[in-house]
Amino acid sequence: QQLGAVVMLVLIAASALGYTAWRNRPRSFQEIAVLPFVLANPASTEDEYIAFGLSGALVTELSKLSGVRVTSQTSSMQYKNVSKALPTIARELGVDAIVEGSVQREGKRIRITVQLIDAATDAHLWAENYERDIGGVLALVDEVAGTVAEKIHVRVAPSEAARDIAPQAIDPHVAEAYLKGRYHLGKGAEEDFVRAVSYFEQALSIDPSHAPSHAGLADYYIVTDVLSP
Repeated sequence: QQLGAVVMLVLIAASALGYTAWRNRPRSFQEIAVLPFVLANPASTEDEYIAFGLSGALVTELSKLSGVRVTSQTSSMQYKNVSKALPTIARELGVDAIVEGSVQREGKRIRITVQLIDAATDAHLWAENYERDIGGVLALVDEVAGTVAEKIHVRVAPSEAARDIAPQAIDPHVAEAYLKGRYHLGKGAEEDFVRAVSYFEQALSIDPSHAPSHAGLADYYIVTDVLSP
């Protein structure tokens, strides 16, 4: 009887340890959404293009990761300035993690706050503040995407890691024109399309090798059907 009691206690202890380990295991997130970044100072509406461009660029970078589905920026944009609890938004989008951020411009510097949230519990998994000049914010997106991948326990395949060259800061005028082009292209009105093209062409007039601005022009041709397939 005494031996049986000891065995029972050992089994109970082992079960408790096993349950604790299972409960504390790293969660893996397969679906993620990037909500539209907001302005830390809502009155600075002239900086809206920076918030839009950064959240869109982050969607693009996260979409390169295998093993995770990223909600399109179009789907996420419907939650801009919407007063809903994050778990509710997550259920409606069908995701289990959300990235949100804010942007504040102070002279030539851009302050960015990014946070990753577990949609089921509304708990913060990670948060960070960054400060860059306008020419460095696009390079920052790659860094943020890598950190998010680490926090949601998505493995980056060696082939994916090797194919990307570390992004560098670019001419601030190129970055600004590109972000404005993306902003107006995303608004979808005909007059905005015209403005988007002018900004992409402005960026390329400064740096003809700026690939994202070439891609922006390509997107314009696709959504407007200006060129034949």
